[in-house]
Amino acid sequence: MTTAVDVDELAMRSEDECPMVRGQYSIVPDGEKKALLHQRVSNFKRPTADTYNVDRWDRHNIVQGIVMSPGLQALAAATPRDDRGAWDDICEKARQAVKASDKASGGTGRHTMTERIDRGEPIDTFPEPYRSELAAYRATLDAAGMEILEIEQYIVLPQWKVAGRFDRLISFGSKPMIADLKTGSLDFGMSEIAVQLACYANAATIYQPRTCTHRPMPDVDKDTAIVIHLPAGKAECTLHFVDIKAGWEAAHHAQWVKEWRKRRDLSDPWRPGTRLDALIERRAGIVTRLETLKATNLDAYRELARTWPKDLPTLKQSQAHTPDQLSTIDDLLCAIENRYQAPFGPTDPNHNASLKESA
Repeated sequence: MTTAVDVDELAMRSEDECPMVRGQYSIVPDGEKKALLHQRVSNFKRPTADTYNVDRWDRHNIVQGIVMSPGLQALAAATPRDDRGAWDDICEKARQAVKASDKASGGTGRHTMTERIDRGEPIDTFPEPYRSELAAYRATLDAAGMEILEIEQYIVLPQWKVAGRFDRLISFGSKPMIADLKTGSLDFGMSEIAVQLACYANAATIYQPRTCTHRPMPDVDKDTAIVIHLPAGKAECTLHFVDIKAGWEAAHHAQWVKEWRKRRDLSDPWRPGTRLDALIERRAGIVTRLETLKATNLDAYRELARTWPKDLPTLKQSQAHTPDQLSTIDDLLCAIENRYQAPFGPTDPNHNASLKESA
């Protein structure tokens, strides 16, 4: 006689769960005693995502959640348009209404159901329509010759303080491979999935929350992983190879973005005299070049005087040349120095840099 399972309770069961604080895993680093917060892989990979479709999906969920709830409709009608906090609350309640609907369909328990049958529980323990889905899942893995080595293990990448939990480690090919169960659409999220599975495969350790201990990550395939696609309500299962070598490269870019967002040295408040100091430095460099030209090639210096623009004050006539005027003098000096092969004095770095940028 089989035992019926309450599929709504499956997602609430937790064994050896890693504690979380403010959405991050609390993990004791290997060889240490004090727990540190580690960003979840699911959040770490977000800089690599194309959020257009995700954002659109979120907007659809909000509208559907409001349509499903007459109470939210009345609340929305009564809320002033400029009350941002109230609208944020309405949107979140609408999201939760859609999630509650998903839970009622049993979608949130599928991961746990597959875990239980992979641990040896009979498929006929579960009611329809899940029984047919689980049968398709097991038949697909068996046909491919996949052997489950490990189930639902936490991993740690200490260099980035990132942690996650892989679904399966399987025997398939010359090396064990990371396998991940997906029950939603694969149409738009494969770039993120590649980063996610790459992080699992390149982890340093597997973490046991109950004992706060680490063991080395097994030597797994770091080029390829497997997605086990079990779409909800279809009783069909397919396997997909994922290029996690490319995903690992993208993970490094995600880390770069993470560090970039921490930068606080990208601007400086303007201080009186800052621009003036730079002009004084430019002017001093030009004066040195003029003195060098006069001392080494008097003919060149005299030609410079003859070709000096009439509407341009000399350096003796003015102490307040503009950046454009200094650039004109620099161009004139360069032409004379080139023509007479005169020894160069210090160049004007500000003007040269601007010329390179415009080239």
